[in-house]
Amino acid sequence: MKLAALFLTTSLVAAAQNLSAARALTVAINAGVEGDGLKAAAARYQKLTGTEIQISEFPYNNLYSKILLGLSGSPSPFDVVMIDDPWFPKLAEQYLLEDLTPYYKQKKLDGPDSDFVPASRALGRFPYGKGRLHALPFVGNCKMFFYRKDILKKYGFDAPKTWFEVVDFSKKIMAKEPSLYGYAMRGEKGNPIVVNFLPVLWAFGGDLLDQDGKIVLNSAQAIEALKFYVGPLKSVAPKGVENFNADQVASLQLQGQLLMATNWPAWIATFNDPNQSKVVGKMEFGSLPGAQKPGRSVIGNWLVGVARNSDQKARAFEFIHWLTGKEEQRINALETGNPPTRVSVYNDKELLRKNPHYPAQLKALSSSKPRPRTPRWMEIENVLGIHLSQALIGQVTPEQALGAAEVAISQILTRGR
Repeated sequence: MKLAALFLTTSLVAAAQNLSAARALTVAINAGVEGDGLKAAAARYQKLTGTEIQISEFPYNNLYSKILLGLSGSPSPFDVVMIDDPWFPKLAEQYLLEDLTPYYKQKKLDGPDSDFVPASRALGRFPYGKGRLHALPFVGNCKMFFYRKDILKKYGFDAPKTWFEVVDFSKKIMAKEPSLYGYAMRGEKGNPIVVNFLPVLWAFGGDLLDQDGKIVLNSAQAIEALKFYVGPLKSVAPKGVENFNADQVASLQLQGQLLMATNWPAWIATFNDPNQSKVVGKMEFGSLPGAQKPGRSVIGNWLVGVARNSDQKARAFEFIHWLTGKEEQRINALETGNPPTRVSVYNDKELLRKNPHYPAQLKALSSSKPRPRTPRWMEIENVLGIHLSQALIGQVTPEQALGAAEVAISQILTRGR
């Protein structure tokens, strides 16, 4: 192991010395825990190789516009960019990201190795899963189901396997625990409600687009799913859930007032922190419930790519190749709690002792499903979020919401073609 580490270090130093060091590598990142992990890694890489790395940090709501503008420049002000995976198809379609395959071939490799979780590895290719390789998976986020295992056990229930059981268990427990809510959705208009509703849609057998990219939203299965979402599921939720995002959902669970919810795994460390949580040791984290079909999580990985208009592409590739390697992912997971994208890191004994939920998280990630891999996704999400929100507050019926959303999304896809 030490010999291998020494060889890796020597190779990295040699590579850094052989490549042009005209200026620092510039990296655009998200201001948040995921970005914090990349910043810490950049400091380690700089110490290891002598390659100076300059970080440009932006709030999530501004990051997409900043990198879209930056990648269009010549030369680009960024050499490496951190990408929320739904943004990737737009950037790849416009060829704003470098094709990484030639750099792998220089290393006598075909591409990213098989240790990456396949669902994560597929996100960095355009067209999805089989096209050009433009990005590597850095943070393995996917939606997980958070629930109070102590209360479910108290009333003789196992973890719910279906969304129908979520409602059934909630009603029975709420009747005996009046201070407790059963389930809370992220009902805020836009991205929150879309990402929260998609697993319910998929579980009922519905979808947004078919394999050919044709819209199939206004189906019987989708209508049934939305009726369930705004009816039975909302009936066990707290008032005001129409305006909830991840913070409000997590706050209720941290205070011990919420039985079940879905959220991102970055919150798990907070639930185990006695300074922030009243439910330490009482929570469990697993895969999402199903209905007519097995439950599937929404994947939400953070990717890293190299700017096509960078004048330091070879150095930038060396950095992201190292950044997404096994050892660096292991360190990142240990120090920041960011979920990895490699199977070996999920199976690491030290990490398993610290994160006993890792097997469930790996299972959820492996079976997760991406949002439609279309360059028009940002527009589609905005439109769909508006109509889902109108249904949740009772302004329109589920049939009206999905019918109007399908018309609007069809127009977006037509413009794209």
